[in-house]
Amino acid sequence: MDSPPSLRVLTSNDVKRVVDEHLSLDRLLDETARLFYKLSHPGTTITTATNSTTSGATTATIQCPGRTSIYTDSYTLLTMAGDVNELGTSVKMVSVPKSSSSSPLLSSKAAASDKRGGRAPAGEGPGLGPRLRPRGLPATTVVFDEKDGRAKAVVNARELTALRTAMGSLLATELVMMEEVKIPTSIEEEEVVVDNGVPDNAPLNTKRKPPVTLVLFGCGLQIEYHARMLLLRFRSIRRCILLNRTRNQRAKRLQKRLWSFVRNARAPNETATVSLYTRINEEEEEEQEGEEQKQKEEVEQQREESTFER
Repeated sequence: MDSPPSLRVLTSNDVKRVVDEHLSLDRLLDETARLFYKLSHPGTTITTATNSTTSGATTATIQCPGRTSIYTDSYTLLTMAGDVNELGTSVKMVSVPKSSSSSPLLSSKAAASDKRGGRAPAGEGPGLGPRLRPRGLPATTVVFDEKDGRAKAVVNARELTALRTAMGSLLATELVMMEEVKIPTSIEEEEVVVDNGVPDNAPLNTKRKPPVTLVLFGCGLQIEYHARMLLLRFRSIRRCILLNRTRNQRAKRLQKRLWSFVRNARAPNETATVSLYTRINEEEEEEQEGEEQKQKEEVEQQREESTFER
């Protein structure tokens, strides 16, 4: 007797573990590039039709109908479906609460309970993705079998969304770094500027200077994934700046996690500082200067220890 088909459920931590243990940054970047190429290549058939009887909807290489919404008294459900011939079909669902009290933010009491329960601290290691407590909008992706259409997996979509968005940004940054650029060779040429901010009569230079500063707006999950991916890919970055409206606990925790991540993921001579800036007042400015000095001292100590070991 055949066993019934199984349904795999992947939590947020499961997604994080799969990414860390089975997918390298190069592999993620390659897969993102392949999909974006299919979306933009003239030879790819794409349909955005929501009616399955539309001509071509069953043979298109990629199908991505428009987002649909269902409204209830307490939340709005957004559904986004997609299909790629070689990969199969999936549907992402996001619930948007109508009041902040419905949001699945973890209370301070629950966070304290986690700590007492002995769970691992959030995001301390060098992996690609952070380990975070539940926060933000609940999102789920259902993956369907490409042969019989049955649901074969239910996946936490918050981690996937943050990862996908960060990889798209990383891919775009890589492409920009590969482009030929114009640089001025004299003060006179600097004054001749076109709409894109590049001197029109400046000579071509085939290599951009590697980035040294990374500035990120906000302190949410997507920002953390962006920071990790960009800091891993561009080892030339020596300073990471977080800009947030307020110096709240979430922002402070993210700063500490990224600082820990940088020290674990990079060699001593590649370490970068992680700064947090808000609507700065004098007291916050002193606090930030103290934190930056502390990081610099730790970097110097790490370099000395590495030199001594060699």
